[in-house]
Amino acid sequence: MNKYFFGMIVLFSHTLFLSAPYSSYGETSTKSPAPVIAQTKWKEKMQGLYQSLSDLLTDVCSDERYYDSKNAARIEREIKSISTFSHELNKNSKEPAQADPTLQLFSGFLANETNEAYRSFRDGQIGYARDILRSVPGNCLACHSRNASGPDFVSLPLEPSAALKPIEKAEFYAATRQFDRAIELYQKVIRGQEKPKLDFYGLEKAERDALLIAVRFKRDPALAKAIVQSALDNTESPRFLKDDAAQWKKSIEEWELEVPREIKTEEGLYAESQRLIARARTVQTYSMDHSADIIYLRASTTLYDLVQAAPNGKHVSEALLLLGMCYEVLSPHRMENLHNVYYEACIERSPHSEIARTCYRRYEQSMYLGFTGSAGTHLPQEIKKHLLDLWAIAMKNKGEL
Repeated sequence: MNKYFFGMIVLFSHTLFLSAPYSSYGETSTKSPAPVIAQTKWKEKMQGLYQSLSDLLTDVCSDERYYDSKNAARIEREIKSISTFSHELNKNSKEPAQADPTLQLFSGFLANETNEAYRSFRDGQIGYARDILRSVPGNCLACHSRNASGPDFVSLPLEPSAALKPIEKAEFYAATRQFDRAIELYQKVIRGQEKPKLDFYGLEKAERDALLIAVRFKRDPALAKAIVQSALDNTESPRFLKDDAAQWKKSIEEWELEVPREIKTEEGLYAESQRLIARARTVQTYSMDHSADIIYLRASTTLYDLVQAAPNGKHVSEALLLLGMCYEVLSPHRMENLHNVYYEACIERSPHSEIARTCYRRYEQSMYLGFTGSAGTHLPQEIKKHLLDLWAIAMKNKGEL
């Protein structure tokens, strides 16, 4: 099963930014001390975290650096530093979780995953540790671009600790929320202007990562349209990517024709998310068709807005289910498991309910798909136990099988 702990680190550090004054990263504030980490230690802690993030991201983005035995001791220290910090965040997670019901789940998951990555690397299982670490940039981006809230790190710019390929550097900037710099590089990669040229998988990933920023964080149809046009203009791009891009362009043009409006109420956001989900389903021709991805990106952004606006509202469990469904479509190769975070949160939020049963069925199916290959299905014992635990929470009536 693919892991994705690292995005949660920066997501949670971003949450702490929202709960503490950060206008000048340590500048004296007239507000009361931050409830999570004492304001007097804030600058020191965050600078230490960002340095660890910078170093580890550089190593994770580069195959050559990660597998060089000369770097092993340093990488182990970097992972340990992140693991230690994530456990501290988890211990102090209750206050920020009130603002977003997914955060407390993420923080506990983060603590467990960082510990597993550190233990695996320390025990010599560096390949398995890499499996945990390798989805760092994409999942940082997915978390950071959930919606437009949160700071850009313009005033605290992070640079890779060593030279990276253009696509790796773009991922680094995206993962550290330096979105304008990321877009500039992604555009060059998508146009085929950077060396080395990417295979279709890398090119598709560059397009999708750039669109995440444009649609979710920037909420800018003109920028999204420019990215899609770059994909269409690349003469070396395969036909299936151009076909997707052509449909994305149609969705963006529909978006441009909509009357701009700012929706803030729980019911308004819920209605808008339902409208977008319904529209996406009319565009899709089969369940994993990616022609509606722009609409699903917009729907997921609205659902995040809904969860933040009404964290204890009546639509949160359904929003978590729909977020999981959006992520299942938006992960083109089913390599990430972000959808399962939301299904699990849905189950735990609404135990013994029909919506919990629906989330459980999707979660279970995802687990079986993830552990099925040419040699058959092989679910690890701990996964089987976890499924039983979740099923017990999801059951509609006690004693029901």
